[in-house]
Amino acid sequence: MPFQEVFEHTEVAACLSPGLQALEQYATLIVREDTRALEGSVDIDACLRERYPQQHRWDYAFGYRARLYYVEVHHVSDSEVRVVIAKYQWLKDWQNSQPNPAALKLNSSYHWLSSGKGTLTKNSRYVRSLISAGLDYPPRELRIG
Repeated sequence: MPFQEVFEHTEVAACLSPGLQALEQYATLIVREDTRALEGSVDIDACLRERYPQQHRWDYAFGYRARLYYVEVHHVSDSEVRVVIAKYQWLKDWQNSQPNPAALKLNSSYHWLSSGKGTLTKNSRYVRSLISAGLDYPPRELRIG
């Protein structure tokens, strides 16, 4: 299902953007083979800030070659792992609250990207809890193809 159709009946429908425009300065963190294959993007955090002001909201989603990518751009440190896991759980709960949650999850992947240098040790208990939650160690960029 195309990106626009997946999100057209959700709370973020009014915030859909072409290409990676919703990611603004963070669009450079997405390394892709074909820019024409980008289907659109949405800044989930900005779009839902007023509706969920006290929640840990996930940052972005974008479509590329019939896949959905959910991206959180966040500082990397041991102390931020719990925050990112909370954002990830919020995203899952939000998806389940929307019409057709299965479409929001189909062919999707979830990524925490580093917004700069960090202090997260690859073999720490924090990384193990991150992986246990369903996320990987945060790279500096996301390579898609």
